Amino acid sequence: MAAVQKKLATITIGQSPRIDLVPELQQYLGDEIQIIEFGALDDYTLTEIENKFSPGPTDQVLVSRLRNGAEVKLAERHIVKLIQQKLELIASQNFEIVLLLCTGKFSALTSSAFLIQPQPLLYSVIKNLIWQQKELAVIVPKREQIELAQQNWLDLGINAEVTAASPYQNHQNNFALAKAAAKLKDKSAPIIYLDCMGYNQQMKKEVAHLTGKQVVLAREMAALVIKGLF
Repeated sequence: MAAVQKKLATITIGQSPRIDLVPELQQYLGDEIQIIEFGALDDYTLTEIENKFSPGPTDQVLVSRLRNGAEVKLAERHIVKLIQQKLELIASQNFEIVLLLCTGKFSALTSSAFLIQPQPLLYSVIKNLIWQQKELAVIVPKREQIELAQQNWLDLGINAEVTAASPYQNHQNNFALAKAAAKLKDKSAPIIYLDCMGYNQQMKKEVAHLTGKQVVLAREMAALVIKGLF
């Protein structure tokens, strides 16, 4: 008798399907786990997204991808409500495990299913990897996210050198990522953390090659945890 395929629900803060992310996630997890995608913005047009969810001057900025491949900037205070709605939908479909495809901080979320949020997971792992040096290099998608990332790590007693390069602007990201890596190459931090689920394995390899440092990839680490749970 064939084994029953296990199911994992994923929620992107942008739109599904995430053809830039989920196929690579599937490679990590193997064929025995089926990924079912949900998107916080699936029910909205681009015009609606820009009018309803764009960040203001004081908003915490999140970055994601629309189904047409376009990058989108979002206000965290708006998106958390949409994520919660998707969690409630997922709960009604009896999923046991849910993976949030975002490294942002969402402390207000509740879920009857086992919810994996990459940020606390990755922060815990990285903090223990650099327990002696207490120095870290980080790449985030947007400049607006640099200050918050630095403060988040400082709250954990870690000095973070943070720079920005988007994983979503396809015609520009190779140059931007190389430029970001160059800024971090000579820093004393032993590890570079790619702080967005949009960064992929090829980007990890490029940053590692350009800097000679160890690189932590969010989607890869999340997949390793999920693999262990299943």
